[in-house]
Amino acid sequence: MKQATEACYRQKYDSSWQVLLPLTSDATDPAPVYGQAGILQALCLEKGSRSLGDSFHFLNDRAEALCQGRLANSTKDTLAYFYLGMCRLNRANFYAWEQRRNQAVKALMPASTPLRTALGLDPSLTDAYYGLGMIEYFKAEGDKFLLGLGILGTKESAIANVRKAAEGSGLSAVSARFSLAWMLGQEKQYPEAIKLCRLLLDRYPGNRVLLRTIRDIHYRKADYDATLQTGRELEENVLASYPENKYYLSENWLVMAKAHKRLNQPDSCLVLLDSVIAWEPFKESVPWLRTYVADAKALKKTIEK
Repeated sequence: MKQATEACYRQKYDSSWQVLLPLTSDATDPAPVYGQAGILQALCLEKGSRSLGDSFHFLNDRAEALCQGRLANSTKDTLAYFYLGMCRLNRANFYAWEQRRNQAVKALMPASTPLRTALGLDPSLTDAYYGLGMIEYFKAEGDKFLLGLGILGTKESAIANVRKAAEGSGLSAVSARFSLAWMLGQEKQYPEAIKLCRLLLDRYPGNRVLLRTIRDIHYRKADYDATLQTGRELEENVLASYPENKYYLSENWLVMAKAHKRLNQPDSCLVLLDSVIAWEPFKESVPWLRTYVADAKALKKTIEK
């Protein structure tokens, strides 16, 4: 499984799939099927398309069914509880990416219970902290609408849990490091976030998720030249790998356009905004493109006044 995970983060998805394929012959093990669903989820992002969505849900549902089958035979099956919670978390993440908020919340709510059960059975299972931390972070985001009372969890606790997994040696350690870098950037802990991203990039050169995370950190800390530099690197990377990915390219152009505006470079800003707006005919088929086009139009109006 770790070999497949490594290949996936190196964006060698075919290799990762081939490692997992023979492992799926064990009809009682949810891990390789869960891994295959994760590859398809990553490919949806890479392609900027929902085309593999049905296949993702099929495999994710299958992995969850394998967990339920094992739990029917033993209520002390730690890994069955762990993968059950992670399948639910991945389903919620996929719905969120599709901007299906209600479905995402519905999928997220029951995800923590099996993860807590797994941790109760095996306190050394650091991978469970990753899932619990991600769930708590997303719930804490929702808590903003409850006046920040901490009813749904706190980001500090969420980050502490993800950090435990990131510092561990479990299967989810690498995923936790990616998520920790993103969380630290969101919470303005920029030096540690950048350091972690750089360490991960040394191990996974050209990883587009990391480049996107670094670009956003630069923008948040008002380093707009660095934002543009990383944005150009990401653009070249995407064009070389998935040139039809309107989701990735439009999002990147929009962030770069905002950086140009901050640098008082309206002409460069408008070129990028017009490139996003030109893809308006695809806004129903490309995830998030409706939002990006609307944001591009709004930003363009502020420049043309």
